Parts: sequence; structure tokens; C-alpha cells
Amino acid sequence: MERAIRIESRDELSRLFGPFDRNLKEIKKTAGVDVIVRDGEIRVRGSKKSVEKAVDAFQRLKGVAVPT
Repeated sequence: MERAIRIESRDELSRLFGPFDRNLKEIKKTAGVDVIVRDGEIRVRGSKKSVEKAVDAFQRLKGVAVPT
């Protein structure tokens, strides 16, 4: 399964992934998914349950990742 999350800017992507990509690494490890960034999207691949877990985590981060 694959789902995509739209990213508006490079800054938004940096805030979502966190310092040294810590958030990205934790989501990939915890959910057990592959993550690819392409064409202004984060593409999440894996089993249905894993993808839903990872997408939910990214969406929650999007909600709290406020520009500084």
C-alpha cells in the first residue's frame, strides 16, 4: 500500500522530519514503512496498518509543526 502526504515547502519538510531527521527515522522504525520524498509529497509505503500508522504520525506532526 502507498499513501501520499502533500508538502508545501522545503521548510515544512524540515520541520516534519525534525533535527537530523529524528522524526522521520522514528516513524520509519516504529511503523515499519519506507518513506520517499518526491514531487512535493511524502510517499509512505508498507502494509496497510503500517502506512496508516505512519501517515497519522506525519499528519499529527503537520498539525503541530508551526513555522518559526
